[in-house]
Amino acid sequence: MQRSLHSGTHCEAIEWRGVLDDSVRQAWCDLLSRIPEAPIFYYPKWCELSALAKAIHPWRILLVWRNDRLIGLVPLQKRSPWCAEITAFFAQYTPPLLIDPTAEDICWSVIADWMRQEKGLGMISFGPGSTDRRARYIEQAFTSSGMVTSSRQLPATMRIALPAHWEDYLISLGKNTRRNLKQSEARLRRDFADVEIDMMTGEPACSAALPDLIRLFRKRWQNQVGGSPLHDVRNTQAYTAIIRWAAQHGFLVMPVLRIDGNVIAILTVFHIPGQQVAYCHTVARDVDALPSSYSPGMVLYSNLLNQMISRGVTCVDFGHGNAFYKQLLGGQELTVREICVVRSRLASILLPTIERSLYIARRLPVHLAYHLRSFSSHESI
Repeated sequence: MQRSLHSGTHCEAIEWRGVLDDSVRQAWCDLLSRIPEAPIFYYPKWCELSALAKAIHPWRILLVWRNDRLIGLVPLQKRSPWCAEITAFFAQYTPPLLIDPTAEDICWSVIADWMRQEKGLGMISFGPGSTDRRARYIEQAFTSSGMVTSSRQLPATMRIALPAHWEDYLISLGKNTRRNLKQSEARLRRDFADVEIDMMTGEPACSAALPDLIRLFRKRWQNQVGGSPLHDVRNTQAYTAIIRWAAQHGFLVMPVLRIDGNVIAILTVFHIPGQQVAYCHTVARDVDALPSSYSPGMVLYSNLLNQMISRGVTCVDFGHGNAFYKQLLGGQELTVREICVVRSRLASILLPTIERSLYIARRLPVHLAYHLRSFSSHESI
C-alpha cells in the first residue's frame, strides 16, 4: 500500500514474511552504502536468515522514497494487535533502522504521516540505540503530526576505544590490569602443556567451532530466567546460518581458547573490513573447566583487541551491560535510549500499561517454570 505525502516523497508499507523481493533487496543495499559504519545488523541477509528460521516474526517493511530513491527503511513486527516494534534478532542495541543521513528530517516526517493515517496502529517502538540527534528528529516529526513521544534510558552499552598500536593501548590501562593481561597468558602456558589461542576466520573453521559455541553458550546462560536464547531451536538455526554467511564474506572473527584440545572460551566478533567499529557479539566460557583465577576471558579479550588493532579498528562495542571486566579493559559507557511513539495522549496513558500487562502475562509461564526448577533443585539437595 502506497501513500503519497510530500512532494516527490512517499511511504510504502509492504507485507514481509521473510523473503525479500530482488528490487527491495537492491534498494536496501543501495541505502546501506550511504550509511557510514552501518553495522552487520543492518544488512538484509541478517534479517532474511532470521526470518526464514522464524526467529523473528516480520510484519511490514516501511520504505520511504524520494524521487524513486530509497531514503528510509524500517522493518516492523507486531507486538500486539495495535502495537509494532522494530524487527531485530540478536542485534544488540543496533536494530535495523536505516535512514539516509542526508534526509533524516524529511524521512521521519513521512513516517509520522504514514502512522497518522494507519488508524489501527496505536504505538510503535523504534527500539534501543537512538542517539540524541535522532531522538530530536523523531520527537519533532511525530509531535508535529499530533502524536506523543516518550523516551526511556536503558542499561548502557560499553565501547572500548583503540589506538593505532598495541603498546599504546596497554599504556592506557591501569597498572594492575596491564600486569594481569601480560601475566595471565604466560601463567596458562606455564601450567598447561597444550594451550592454543586462535583467531578463527573463514566459513570452514568457524562452522567447525559452532557446536562448541552453542554448547558453551547454552551452558553459560541456562540458569537465567527463560534459559539460554540458543536453547530455542529457531534461534539456533538462525544464528548458525548467520555465522556461516558472515564467515563466508569475511565479516566474522571467532577467538577460541583451547587447553589440552578442549574449548574453554569462545567469542563471536563481527567486523566489516574497512570499518572502524567491531561488535563483540556472543561470549561463551566453560566455567567448570578452568578456575576463574586463570582469567581465561581476559586472555582471550587481550588477544582479540590486539587483533582488532592490527585490522585498523578504532572501537570495539562490547554490547549492553557494564560488567567490571569491560571497565578494566578501558570500556566507556554509551547511553542507550528507547524511543516510543503513541498516537494520542489518551493512548499514551492506556497502551503502555496494557502492553506491560500483556508482556507479564506472556512471561508468567517462563518465570513459573524457572522458579519451579529452582525449587526442585533445592529440594533435591
